Amino acid sequence: MTKHLFRPAPNRAVDLGWDRPCGHFYLNITDPTQPEDEDQVYISLYDNTLYDRARGPFMAGLTLDELQRKLEAFDIPLPDGLLEHLREDQRLNRGNDRTPW
Repeated sequence: MTKHLFRPAPNRAVDLGWDRPCGHFYLNITDPTQPEDEDQVYISLYDNTLYDRARGPFMAGLTLDELQRKLEAFDIPLPDGLLEHLREDQRLNRGNDRTPW
């Protein structure tokens, strides 16, 4: 799994990347100003709309386009170069990589 971490605002922390064993992207958006048990803004693992066998390998995960749309819905821009890095993560089926942005 790759992990890309960035803070687009004081009340937002983003952790996203390529999940190599599952073959899809994941996205976690939290609010670090809230207590730990109340900080979840969006967690793709808990998104019930993604649990559909018709999604094939993307069941329970996100395509890159879906990941971008989720970020746009939360008004979170990607840091420069991160989109290309995510494409490369998928193409290389990269794992065990952690990158702060």
